Amino acid sequence: MYLIGNISIYLGIVISLYGIIANIVGIKKKSSKWIESARGAVLSLAFVASIASFLLLYILGTSQFQYKYVASYTNESLPMAYKLTAFWAGNAGSLLLWAVLLALYAAMVVFSKEKKNPMMPYVSSILMVNILFFFTVMALNANPFGMTDKIPADGKGLNPMLQNPGMILHPVTLYMAMSDWPFHSHSVLLL
Repeated sequence: MYLIGNISIYLGIVISLYGIIANIVGIKKKSSKWIESARGAVLSLAFVASIASFLLLYILGTSQFQYKYVASYTNESLPMAYKLTAFWAGNAGSLLLWAVLLALYAAMVVFSKEKKNPMMPYVSSILMVNILFFFTVMALNANPFGMTDKIPADGKGLNPMLQNPGMILHPVTLYMAMSDWPFHSHSVLLL
């Protein structure tokens, strides 16, 4: 698990860099081949970020305390819903949440009906720069797959203030900029 999690983070960096470069080359050379390759990189990023996210959910749900993140934000007595939502209880998990949501959003945008839009390589590049940032921070400073020196018998548990049903959906909807979505539905329709 440790190896797969870390490989997915480093692959995220490599794929992001490749996608950015492929878009730049495609724009400069007016090459649809490079642009298509960059689109493939976006899809690969969504896949890699999803693997890392499912892996983090798995190790949280199965209380694998050899991982620092799991030991810091869960414990044996924590209900499963809160074990899973501990995904975004700390910095490393929140960064991974941002990365996966951005990667999935980028894939939806790049493979939308507007994929032939001449601005799409620019949009794709900007999204990949953001994704690259999150994967780089995880690799250098806040790795959700970091190991503990000594495996604790139980974790520290989730902050009691975060053990609230609002914790389950609020961060995800906030990150997706949908916390006030019903109020903006008319402006989206007008666009």
